[in-house]
Amino acid sequence: MPRPAARSGIFLLIFLSSIAVSAEQIVRLSSPDGKVEIRVTLGASIRYSIWYRQQQVVAASPISLTVDRSVLGRGSVIKKISRDSVRSVITPLYGKFDRLKDDYRELRIDFSQPFSLLVRAYDEGIAWRWVLSFPSTVTVNTEEVSFALKPAYSALLSVTPKLTSWELPYTSYSSVSQVPDSNNVIVPALFTDRGFRLVVAESDVRDYPGMFLKKGEGGFHGFWAAYPKRETPYRG
Repeated sequence: MPRPAARSGIFLLIFLSSIAVSAEQIVRLSSPDGKVEIRVTLGASIRYSIWYRQQQVVAASPISLTVDRSVLGRGSVIKKISRDSVRSVITPLYGKFDRLKDDYRELRIDFSQPFSLLVRAYDEGIAWRWVLSFPSTVTVNTEEVSFALKPAYSALLSVTPKLTSWELPYTSYSSVSQVPDSNNVIVPALFTDRGFRLVVAESDVRDYPGMFLKKGEGGFHGFWAAYPKRETPYRG
């Protein structure tokens, strides 16, 4: 996900009252130009869907985070919902451009447990991250993220049977149904449907394993290398 931007320019903050969810609730967030929308469904689980120009491009897909064997995002009670609109500029040290526009709308969902879900909608796409506020160190056991894609999508992917940390040659698939479910997909991954292009990527990852994708029922899901339970010294 993109790193937090400096809060400058237009700044809007709205607080909603505390909500205890007994039935599903859908919270919507649209991009500054109104073309991209993410709909977050809150209830027994957390699911998201993505829309572009009123057309669904990613169907409802579950996300969760398991911390100390407790699944955050399942049966959670909403404490507060806040919205934020930001217009700022990033000045990168390297790259083709010396100034990058960083405009987005943001949705923060705070739960009764010590965690929050932060969602952003840009004109170019959407992003989210989990924010933990536990009083002490915790262990992240696993993360759940899915991308429910239609079989009509074609794909340009870099695949490997291993947990390879570098980019490999890309293979073109006329349909995602042709992607072998035994391989790991290295991100970024490109999916195309009738001229519409969808890229799955990640950023701002520190002290956390990089995400791969695996094909499964209804689309793709995130896959991460696990932390080793035991280390054996190498003897060459």
